[in-house]
Amino acid sequence: MVQRKFNLKNLQLKQIISPLADVRKEPKFNSELETQCLFGENVKILKEHSEWIYCKCELDNYYGWINKKNIGQCKRNSHKIKSILTKVYEKPDIKSYVINNLYFNSKILAEKNLPDWIGVKVNQQIGYIKKIHLQSIDNIDNNWIDIAKSFMGAPYQWGGKSFIGIDCSGLVQLTLENSGIKVPRNTNDQLNFETKNFVTNSKIEKGCLIFWRGHVAIALQHNLILHSNAYHMSVEMESLKNAKDRIKKAYGNILGVKKVLL
Repeated sequence: MVQRKFNLKNLQLKQIISPLADVRKEPKFNSELETQCLFGENVKILKEHSEWIYCKCELDNYYGWINKKNIGQCKRNSHKIKSILTKVYEKPDIKSYVINNLYFNSKILAEKNLPDWIGVKVNQQIGYIKKIHLQSIDNIDNNWIDIAKSFMGAPYQWGGKSFIGIDCSGLVQLTLENSGIKVPRNTNDQLNFETKNFVTNSKIEKGCLIFWRGHVAIALQHNLILHSNAYHMSVEMESLKNAKDRIKKAYGNILGVKKVLL
């Protein structure tokens, strides 16, 4: 990510209207994926180039290029997705056509409120999501470790932020955001992030974040971690010892341990 100097006052605010919007390093589809924005996230428009918009992501101040097809007008969101993936149906009926998928922590505006369903505008039409997969936009869930564990088996993807593809720092950012803690996108920035919710720890225990150069893992116990990693190409649990021995060869020793306080 390269941050450039812009006058951020009075910038046009837009919203992501696609289930996933790739944020790329350059304004082209084959450019490196920096991160992703989820449905309902806000971005500030800095400049345009052909069919691309250079944006600042409101969630974490990340900068990058997003294709215009992913951008629409802002709405005041009322709910967020609490399941790792949910289906959006054409009708309030599980046998009806599936319009699209939405992913954990996507934000929506309830256009219609039925006994078991919420109507939301996706793909320029109203679709329906089961209420059991939704929570209030203001809800804080402190079970961030259990949520992270629900991503077990999700494929590793550099820059990814959903169950269909996620990287190590994306998993940390996504699950902590749902617990009311907004952290930076990249591993190094997370390690150096100053917040009352991160306390440097001398020992590794449940609820700690373990940082290497370019990698982060979540401690489930003193010798068991969960992380999205390119070795397994997925989100996996493994012993800390095995991970340390392997990662040390490529990236060196552990740089820091931060205990997450909610």
